[in-house]
Amino acid sequence: MKLLVIAICLILGVALAAQLTPEEEDRIFEQWLREHNIKVPHDEAYKQWKANVIQRLNEIEAHNEDFRNGKVKFKQVLNHFAHLSSEEISKTKHGHKNIAPDPSKVIPVVTRPKRAADDIPAYWNWYEKGIVSPPLDQRCGCCYAHAGTGVIEAHACKHFGKCIKLSEQEALECTKKCEGGNYEMIFQYAKDNGGMASDLDHPYVLPDLTECSIDVKNNARVPNTKVVDWKVMPNDSYTIMHTLYNKGPLYAGLHIFWNFYFHHEGVYDTPKNETNDWHALMLVGYGTESDGTDYWIVRNSWSTKWGVNGLAKIKRGVDILKIESAGVAYPILE
Repeated sequence: MKLLVIAICLILGVALAAQLTPEEEDRIFEQWLREHNIKVPHDEAYKQWKANVIQRLNEIEAHNEDFRNGKVKFKQVLNHFAHLSSEEISKTKHGHKNIAPDPSKVIPVVTRPKRAADDIPAYWNWYEKGIVSPPLDQRCGCCYAHAGTGVIEAHACKHFGKCIKLSEQEALECTKKCEGGNYEMIFQYAKDNGGMASDLDHPYVLPDLTECSIDVKNNARVPNTKVVDWKVMPNDSYTIMHTLYNKGPLYAGLHIFWNFYFHHEGVYDTPKNETNDWHALMLVGYGTESDGTDYWIVRNSWSTKWGVNGLAKIKRGVDILKIESAGVAYPILE
């Protein structure tokens, strides 16, 4: 990524004020292909992909100019999505089906204590604590399987010391495949089937997914991954923070706006929700920037090339992308 940024900066340094020449566009596109190890299938794809990459480059540079001028709090980067159309991204990078929570599972609002000494820490990050594994690249509409499996995995590690990577492949194959789902589907599956298999036994390969290929009766379940119940958060940022710190990482649904795909660093703070696309990821922490901006820390399922090693900060307390209201939940294991 650093080489690509340097190459683009050198070209844009002389060409930003003017239209890029075809030679400059070719240079940028070829460098982008090498950087992301992407092969072009045919000539027509080359033309369309190059056009998409150059369009994204212009959009990202305009956004980053706003970042440099203090108009937005996050920076974008020309990542491994840049060649895809919005329709192609929608098919491969989403997959959360929003649902109304069961009222009996919604926990009460937690009141912040009056004394700071009695409060939770101002900063917390479960990823840094080692109970959250690095993200895979989902590659189809199955974010729900990655977020749900990741949360079960983290809770088994935190509460029982069973720090074993679980099988997103099993969760994907044996629930709604690439058609999209939610936390209830994954938690119910782990409840009905006595837990989940390890990634070592059933690794992520994403084949045709015509059937559930794992034999649950004869395939070992990772101990303490059976879900016995789950709880859902109210739309209250402090309650979510308190639960995140005390219970562990949380499943979170959210709306996706176009500029989120190219988010790189800083605190994502776009208030727009002009989309019908739903996504799911893991809430793994929270904190506050030096300028006072509160944020969530999320682990995505778009590979470590997205954000900062697959993680990002999203503004906290104002329901950006509906992250605090679109389904935040955690499992109870035995």
